[in-house]
Amino acid sequence: MFGLSKVLTAIVIALAVALLSSVVYAWSLKAQLKATKKVLAKETAALNLCEAKHKLFVEDVQAAGDKAKREAEEQIAKNNADTKEVIDGYQKAKTVIVRVPVYVDRLRDAKPSSGNPSGSGLSTPTGTTSGAYEPSQDALPPAERIIADCREETLKLVWLQHFEELQRGLP
Repeated sequence: MFGLSKVLTAIVIALAVALLSSVVYAWSLKAQLKATKKVLAKETAALNLCEAKHKLFVEDVQAAGDKAKREAEEQIAKNNADTKEVIDGYQKAKTVIVRVPVYVDRLRDAKPSSGNPSGSGLSTPTGTTSGAYEPSQDALPPAERIIADCREETLKLVWLQHFEELQRGLP
C-alpha cells in the first residue's frame, strides 16, 4: 500500500486504530467526568440543603429548650413565691390570732340558764387556767384551749385553700 511494506502498513494501521481508540476513550472519559460532575453537584446541593435543614432544626430545638427552661424556672419561682406567701401569711395570721384575747370569762359570767349552772353549755374546766390541758371526768380541754385550737385550725384551712387556689391559678 502506497509503496510501504506490509509490516509498516500494519504498524500504521495499528497506530491509527490506537489513536482512534485513544480519542474515543478520552471522549468517553470526558463524558463520564461531566456526568460525575453533575452527580457530584446534585449530591453537594442535597448535602448543603440537608445541612441547612439540620442547622435550622438544631436552632429550633435549642430555642424550644431555652424557652422550656425559662418557663420552668419562672414556674418554679412562682411556686416558691406562692408557697412563701402562704407560709408567711399563715404565720402572721397565727400570731394575730394568738394575741387576740379569749373571751371565756364572758361565757362563764353569763347568767345561769335553766338546768345549767355555768350558763355556757360547756363544762367548766378544772384545775389551771393556763391553757394547758389537764384531763377531767368529761375529758374536755379548757374552753380557752378549744377556742384557740378552733381558731388555729380554721386559719390553717383558710391558708390551705388560698395555697390551692394559687396552685390552680385562680385569682
